[in-house]
Amino acid sequence: MDGKKIPYEKIDIAVNEEDKHRMRNLCGVPTAIPPQVFKGEKYLGDYDAFDEAVETDQLLHFLQNA
Repeated sequence: MDGKKIPYEKIDIAVNEEDKHRMRNLCGVPTAIPPQVFKGEKYLGDYDAFDEAVETDQLLHFLQNA
């Protein structure tokens, strides 16, 4: 994301238990672990989905900026 100059926010769920519950709720997976990718309140996918988008040059589509 840095290399493509795409702004993002990191949230450390270890610092705030409420953030962990929010992440899991938005994912719809009660046992989800980071990293997870969101656009606002919309869940986009996990790290594997993000990595696949990078590898297939579909990152902007994945992030819904295309």
